[in-house]
Amino acid sequence: MSKVPEKEKSKTEKSKTNKSQSIKINEKEKLMFVLFPGHGNSEKDWNNLNDKSNKDDTFTSTLKKLGKICYISFPWNNIFYYMNKDGPSRFTDDLNFYMDDYDVKSYCKKVFNEIKDFKGKFIPIGHSIGGLFAHMFAEQYASRCAFSVIIDGSFLTGVWENQVKSIGKYIKYTDDDLIELKMKVVKGNKKAINELSIVSSSNILHSIYKMKKKYSTIKLKTKCISFFNLDVSNDPVIFELNGCKIKESIQMKKSNDKKYECIMFVNKTHWLHQTQDSRDIILNTIKTNIKN
Repeated sequence: MSKVPEKEKSKTEKSKTNKSQSIKINEKEKLMFVLFPGHGNSEKDWNNLNDKSNKDDTFTSTLKKLGKICYISFPWNNIFYYMNKDGPSRFTDDLNFYMDDYDVKSYCKKVFNEIKDFKGKFIPIGHSIGGLFAHMFAEQYASRCAFSVIIDGSFLTGVWENQVKSIGKYIKYTDDDLIELKMKVVKGNKKAINELSIVSSSNILHSIYKMKKKYSTIKLKTKCISFFNLDVSNDPVIFELNGCKIKESIQMKKSNDKKYECIMFVNKTHWLHQTQDSRDIILNTIKTNIKN
């Protein structure tokens, strides 16, 4: 394997102990919302940057009125720093991550160790693939979590077998493979950026699926509120995806009854927390469950 030059090595192989920098906390009192972003998303993507309306009425500004916010910044998302001119405004150049960082359970433990001294309850919220982390965090630390929220998240059950089959070759990568890819990413190689993006998402999914022999029935330890978007489309992949979302909600409700709540939207995009009407429903649902 090629070795990373010293200048690039500083960006790709920083000390593994220096990971607490990925967490930022804003002050409040009894609740802490732990926000796990989707793949390729940054802290800024929790709000609609093109929305010129009242900045006190955004997704995160509303959460701040209810409690603290802990933003999780996944280091593998920083590969998009090198993608285009918009990258540096949304990500940092730090590519300090390795294969073991893709393990959802272990990563949630690292997050918890950073914030465990908080005296109140946690409410993990995950968007897209970040939903896997929100779910795992709530399950690992159920006694510390009020409930979890998943926004158009990756599937917790095995309803989309095609998703599982497609990740096979990417879960065989090593740390040396990652270092070689990151060297190319730093040089702006877009093919390497795309490959590393797939490696990241595939290994995150694998870390969840490998823990379940059939991963079809999940018994929740704490309540999970899931929001799905269904797109009206003639695309067979989208049609299959919609069916899987419905199937998962039925499976989860059947196995968990009162511990699982699902709300479906139609044509509100993958970023339900950015569109005003769906965002307001999500926030009102969170407020209602806090009161209860």
